[in-house]
Amino acid sequence: MQPGREASDPTNDDVLRLCWRRERQTFAFGDTVYAHEGPTKTNPSHDLAHLLVAANGGLPWLPFGESWRLAEYNAVFIETLLNHIRYAVVSQPIGGAVILKRTLRHARWFVDKHYAPFPVPAEEAYRLFCWQIYPSVIGRLSPLFFDLRAKELLAPAGPEGVTIRFAASQTPPAVNQAAEFAKRVGEILGEIGGRRAAVSGH
Repeated sequence: MQPGREASDPTNDDVLRLCWRRERQTFAFGDTVYAHEGPTKTNPSHDLAHLLVAANGGLPWLPFGESWRLAEYNAVFIETLLNHIRYAVVSQPIGGAVILKRTLRHARWFVDKHYAPFPVPAEEAYRLFCWQIYPSVIGRLSPLFFDLRAKELLAPAGPEGVTIRFAASQTPPAVNQAAEFAKRVGEILGEIGGRRAAVSGH
């Protein structure tokens, strides 16, 4: 294990792995492994969001070490955004501006309430996220999240087990709603990626 390794180049082909069981959850990128022993209330899709951030590169993704709170912020932002986009694709059409507003509202609550005291203000956490996010990487890999979330919704108590392996350069198959989902993920992240200005999220 290399606890100091918190980012990867988005072209890195090290294998990313998720192994989620009710009593033990692990996810890894290359030889960097995070493990949680015991039951958890966290969905497997949240752990997958950590791995999507790892595949993106440039952002903290490991939920330990000095940057663990920022790693959680990045994963929660991706998880929340993708959940809203999936709902918009599958259940009820929602505009990108509304999706982003709802995601930012949750991200601000996460910083100001849930994980307070946070090391940086919500505006700075969002700025750092926008500066380093690669919309094409997250969009290309997002069908993995789409499919896993579908399995979770079919098992409200949580799936018995989940095992996923992929490379950052992989292109998962995506058809119909999954393809539309991936397209919208890339579009919405593309609108915020690389922004230099802090955004309040109000």
